[in-house]
Amino acid sequence: MAGQSDGSHLFCRLAALIDGEGMIAVEKTQPSPRLQNRTNPRYQSYVRIVNTNEVLMRWLVEHFGGSYRSRKPEKPHHKPPHTWTVADKDARNILVKVRPFLIIKTAQCDNNLAFTAGYEDSRGRHAGRGRGMRPEELARRERHYLVSRSLNRRGVAPAETKRGSAV
Repeated sequence: MAGQSDGSHLFCRLAALIDGEGMIAVEKTQPSPRLQNRTNPRYQSYVRIVNTNEVLMRWLVEHFGGSYRSRKPEKPHHKPPHTWTVADKDARNILVKVRPFLIIKTAQCDNNLAFTAGYEDSRGRHAGRGRGMRPEELARRERHYLVSRSLNRRGVAPAETKRGSAV
């Protein structure tokens, strides 16, 4: 990889970080009661990486955009965790480039890319959003959200043992 000028080495590094310490998901939030015109939930695609090294977060923002937030540690002797996030169209642009390098999270990436393929504008909104989303689009987004939840479920996958070998 030394000497590559196309930047693919950066996406290879990012793919390794996503596989090891990241998450690719579709998130769903219900409309706020304060938003009287909004009746449908909001679906958003995102990529996140959590790490305790703030230098890594700054590197991610510098090379790939997005932003990061720092939280207080859960226990006094823990380091503060930092979470880098990139969402929607920016997440899609990154996922297209890291997909060839992913090893573990290929299914999450493919689901997210299929989800964002239906976007009609840069923020994933559809024309006439004040009138609500088309029922078929709402159903499509819900399907991708449910697949994302299943793929990102914690714990050992049904086809794995504690040693990670297939059953």
